[in-house]
Amino acid sequence: SPAYMRGGMGDSGGCHPRDNQAMSWLAGRLDLSVDLMGFVSEAREQQSDYLADLVEHWHRMTGLPIVLLGKAYKPNVSLMNGSAGLLLAHQLRDRGLEAEHHDPFVDGSITDESLTPAVYAVTTKHGCFTEYRMQPGSVVIDPHGYMPDQPGVTTIRVGRKT
Repeated sequence: SPAYMRGGMGDSGGCHPRDNQAMSWLAGRLDLSVDLMGFVSEAREQQSDYLADLVEHWHRMTGLPIVLLGKAYKPNVSLMNGSAGLLLAHQLRDRGLEAEHHDPFVDGSITDESLTPAVYAVTTKHGCFTEYRMQPGSVVIDPHGYMPDQPGVTTIRVGRKT
């Protein structure tokens, strides 16, 4: 699908990780020469780990708190099973980093006034995030490449010119 040929977080949802594990097990059971689904799962982990590196870098460089935007596994839903955002949160915790985590479809709306200077990582491509007005001095890490530029805010569009 063309939807999978765009930047963003790794595959998500309750089915993807579960089905990848089952297909990986089957590849081993059948003694196949390549475990494609195991590779996909490992690539998802590595992509998220790269984003954790990026978040940690900007957090240490600026001293700003970390805020993850998005818990849901896909835009405009509240379902969180297999969410790439939850994977990233777990990886940051494993590094000893604290991160606030917010999703308007899970936790309710927030106001622009509550968007204090921070390192924001957009983990779910909710359309409403483009309307958030970050405080100057903030850093926005956007693997989806859809967040608008804002005055005084550094936007890192992962894999794209910034």
